[in-house]
Amino acid sequence: MPRAALRDLAFLAVPLALAWVVWAPLRENYFYHDDFVLLYDAVNQALGRFLIGIQAGHLYVVRNLVALGMLDAFGPDPRPWFAVVVATHLVNVALLFTLVRRLTASARLAALGATLWGIAPVQEGTLGWYSVYGQVLATTLLLVLLLDVDAAARSGAVSGWRVARWIVLALVETNLFGTGIAAALALPVVAWLLLPAGHRRRAGALALLWVAVPALYVTQHWLWATYGGGEAGALETSLRLAAAWWLDLKMFGALVEFGVASVVLGVFEPRPSAAPDAVIVACVCYAVAVGGCAIAASPEARRRALALFLVTVAAYGMIAIGRAVFATIIKGARPVAEEAARYHYLATVPLVTAPLVLAASAASRIRVGMLVRDAVAVAALAGLAVGVARTPWRIDAHDDVRANTVRVLGVIGDAIAAGQPGRFVLIQNRRFAGVGIFVQQRDFPGWAALFAIFHPDDRVDGRTVRFVEPDPLALAAARDGRRTGRLIVGPS
Repeated sequence: MPRAALRDLAFLAVPLALAWVVWAPLRENYFYHDDFVLLYDAVNQALGRFLIGIQAGHLYVVRNLVALGMLDAFGPDPRPWFAVVVATHLVNVALLFTLVRRLTASARLAALGATLWGIAPVQEGTLGWYSVYGQVLATTLLLVLLLDVDAAARSGAVSGWRVARWIVLALVETNLFGTGIAAALALPVVAWLLLPAGHRRRAGALALLWVAVPALYVTQHWLWATYGGGEAGALETSLRLAAAWWLDLKMFGALVEFGVASVVLGVFEPRPSAAPDAVIVACVCYAVAVGGCAIAASPEARRRALALFLVTVAAYGMIAIGRAVFATIIKGARPVAEEAARYHYLATVPLVTAPLVLAASAASRIRVGMLVRDAVAVAALAGLAVGVARTPWRIDAHDDVRANTVRVLGVIGDAIAAGQPGRFVLIQNRRFAGVGIFVQQRDFPGWAALFAIFHPDDRVDGRTVRFVEPDPLALAAARDGRRTGRLIVGPS
């Protein structure tokens, strides 16, 4: 193997090792809030209805297919689910390293960027919540697309098949998470900026995404409302709420501020909202560094950085449109970005990558010595390693939800054991706190839903289990379920 390749592998090992140290404990995570709704819908709804389900404006066909595969392979044991999450994150760290390595021609900067992004505590909002795993996969596809567009720009091979592949990958992104929709809509301009002028014409077909993505979004909402039990007029309501542009701008600014502070401060200040002065300093330093490097960088580097920043703008813009009104209602004040911590995973990729592209170009143009560049990068990596070792931050494994789940399943098990073999066991249905306060009983019918997730059959040890539900709305909703149609009965 050439010496340069060995050196790259050695530098790649640094972000992978540090990301593993930070996120390996995630394998002991437990399901949380929407995770239970996802699992319940997977076992209770018919396949078609489950796949076209829309939640909070996100299209989820591909994510739901992945969840079904996980459920078939591992059942409701959360350990392999989160092991897959950790593995996917490490893949993304490696892809980000490769992207920065190509754009900056520096393995040291690539290691620095991949480490900054890969160990940032803000990523827990996505990695620690399985129902948001679609955004992790959407980021994988985004990195693959950026690498392929860059490869096409370097080789000049922008074939029709290659552009068609980009369109297909972008459409898959849309059904993983909302930020994937934003990335797909941004792709035509991103590709136009990354490709040389002589190769942009064929890539102009990517503009079809500006028609295909909205059409897909409207069509899936119609299918959901017509055949999936979705609320009629949900799309119109969402569009009307999104028109509150002053709230959208507030949310967008808060998201950018929080995202920048999160990747700059990282493990040294894992809760930026608790240190507002540090947030201001981090954002000012980031802006000054980016501005200074942009002035000194080459036009090509500025164009590449602009393409990357456009993805962040699109992702945060999509989040702001979808969440601003909701966040304001819940908080009763200005929208707070950390309340939407799960939305920063994809958007922070360009926040780390673009400044490194500008810095590499600026350092080359003003003739900063290679020795100085190496020393700065290695010192920064060493500092991050020390930060990982000394940070007091720890992953929230949702042990309280785990304990509550074990308790409820234990009570249900005791009630079943006390029943007579061959007879029905009637259990009073109750709300399950693990799904949070915003999930209605008709959408997740408490103990009965939990039983359906962890027991593949209504008969346990020769006893047929039924849950008595007094809420008429929950009872009516349960009758449409594949499992709850039999499992839940009324008081009579």
